[in-house]
Order: sequence, then structure tokens, then C-alpha cells
Amino acid sequence: PKALTSFQQAIHDFAEGGHRHAVGQCLDALGLVYKLAGAPDKAEHAFIEEFRIGREIGHISLQNQALVHIASMRAARGEYDRAWTVLDSCGSGSPADSCMVLNERARIRALQGRTTEAKALLDRSLRVAAHSQNAWDSLPAITPLIRLEYADGRPAEGLVLATTCARLAERMGDVTAQCGCINLVGDGYR
Repeated sequence: PKALTSFQQAIHDFAEGGHRHAVGQCLDALGLVYKLAGAPDKAEHAFIEEFRIGREIGHISLQNQALVHIASMRAARGEYDRAWTVLDSCGSGSPADSCMVLNERARIRALQGRTTEAKALLDRSLRVAAHSQNAWDSLPAITPLIRLEYADGRPAEGLVLATTCARLAERMGDVTAQCGCINLVGDGYR
């Protein structure tokens, strides 16, 4: 409740100040809170509003971010074709945008049990992330790839990726990500 109140106040304040991009980012965060709170309809509404603002101000990354979340909501309902179509609407933006879209496509394929396609999409995302200036772009692709390798009975391959993930997170100074990757290393050894 405190997070919801805080985001709603921020949205109001930014809207009054004419900061449309900030309003869109707050709607994104609000949507994520609603999603975690088990209110998918409210979450999707927030993401649709975020997309509307992104389109209104011509901000491709904001639009793509919203579309990825909308696709995620549809995939969670088992509407895989509709989710895929939403992702087809994403514009070409930064490498981070492309990675986000590829990662969501991979998640959809994994939900459908099409792990070979999911892995190929995550590999492609990692190749795109290699051209990015931001090391953060690779972590959202590498961690699900590790889990898919483990699920496919390929612990050695997953362990190599998990070790790489832990080193990358350490170099970035992100102890939370490093801890998550170290846990994935432990899963590989187990």
C-alpha cells in the first residue's frame, strides 16, 4: 500500500510539472507493483497508459518497455500468440530494447515448452548485449539461459554460464545480482 501511494503521488507530481517521461516510468513501476500484488488488470492498465505516453512523446524505449510488460501479462494468461504479436509492435531502439524483446520472446517459448527456441533467442540476446555499452543488458538473458541449461540436464554448460554471470555481476559491483548468480553456481554443483 505504501508503494502504491508513493507511485500515485509521484505520478500526480510529475504530471503537474509536465514531466511525461517520468510519469511513464512511474506507471511502469506501478504496473510492476500491481503485478506483484496479484492485480493483473490494474498492472496491464498501467502498462497501457505507459505505452500511450511513450507514443505521445515519441519515446521508443518507453514504448518498448511497456509493450514487453503487456506481452508478459498476455503470456501469463496463456495468450502466447497475442503476446508475440504485441512484441512484433516494438520499434527498433537501443540494444537494451532489443535484448528486452528477445528475452520476453524466449520466456514465451519456454512457457510453451519450446526450450530449443528459447535458448536460441537468449543466445541472440547475449550477442546483441555484447554490442551494448551497458553490461546490465546481458544479465536478464544469461540467468534464464542458465536455468534452461539445468532443466535440460546440461549442468556443465549451465555452470560455465553461472560462473560467468557471477564474475560479471562482481565486476559491475552489483552484490544482489552476484548473490543470485552464485546461487545458480551452487545449483549447478548440486
